[in-house]
Amino acid sequence: MRDKKYHAIFWILYLAYIIATFYLMQYSAALFPQSVIDIVVANLIITILPFYAFYGVLILLSKRSTRLKGILFGIGLIIVKFLLENYGYRPFQQFLYHQSNDYSFGYMLGLSLSSDGKVLIFALGFYFLTRYRKSEERLLIAENEKLEVQRKRLQAEVAHLKAQINPHFLHNVLNFFYAQALSVSDKLAEGILLLSDIMRYALDKSEDEDGFVFVKNELGIVKKIIKINTLRFEGNIFVSLQVTGDDYGAVKIIPMAITTLAENAFKHGEIRKKEFPVTMTFDHNEALKTITFTIFNQIRKGPKETSHGIGMENVRARLNFAYKENASLDVEQDENTYKATLKIKY
Repeated sequence: MRDKKYHAIFWILYLAYIIATFYLMQYSAALFPQSVIDIVVANLIITILPFYAFYGVLILLSKRSTRLKGILFGIGLIIVKFLLENYGYRPFQQFLYHQSNDYSFGYMLGLSLSSDGKVLIFALGFYFLTRYRKSEERLLIAENEKLEVQRKRLQAEVAHLKAQINPHFLHNVLNFFYAQALSVSDKLAEGILLLSDIMRYALDKSEDEDGFVFVKNELGIVKKIIKINTLRFEGNIFVSLQVTGDDYGAVKIIPMAITTLAENAFKHGEIRKKEFPVTMTFDHNEALKTITFTIFNQIRKGPKETSHGIGMENVRARLNFAYKENASLDVEQDENTYKATLKIKY
């Protein structure tokens, strides 16, 4: 429907242009409205209808099964067009202007074939342009299907990870440990409670229908990760989280993006040396609708926790799917330092 509308607008503008140039070449408008009728009828018979007919011929010729039909249809089109011009339009033109123009058969045939060539060139251009557009549409559909498959695969991976541990079972066990630890150690009880909150966030379905969570929830879990490690090392860690910028209460992002980066710093970073503190910064710019989360740390020497790098790869894949070019995760690393910068334009 939209294409038909564009075609109609094009031909109206085309006829208006022809009529305008015709009158610019005339010294008077004495032949109005005959000339307007003549231009419309002539272009309808000689240009507009043959254009679509030749386009149909090209479609038939493009397929092996209809190639013969296309050749026969093309020959028939040239004959019918010539007959319409010579025995239909020419008498109509003579009647319109009340004058007789006796042209030879050869002249009329040459004139008809000349216009056939021009229309065929336009039809060829339109045919290849249409093929290119359809090819682009097919590529776009294929890309969207590929992204949909990737989205389902990522969802399946997350579901598989969550299904490895029954969250209700884990919560019940941790709550039991918490209750038992209260009489033993306040720090132990607090650590179990923090771990329960972190695991509940990671395993429960806290996302909205689009798969996003509030930024404040992600930052809340980062703070709990810092707190539980502070308890673990009896306060002997040097990690800071600085939050700057505008209010981010209503901002949402994909889950486990910021928390994965924070966990990565505790896995591989030097967190127990005052001279090499782990610094985490979060900034929200409401005007630009951007959030930036940066982590900088010294790389810990010696034994490290086992890691396969799956978490970071998963974050990159989910960022690419959810934000395309509006998100980036840049890593700067040398033998001593590591810096990760997550930028999202929502």
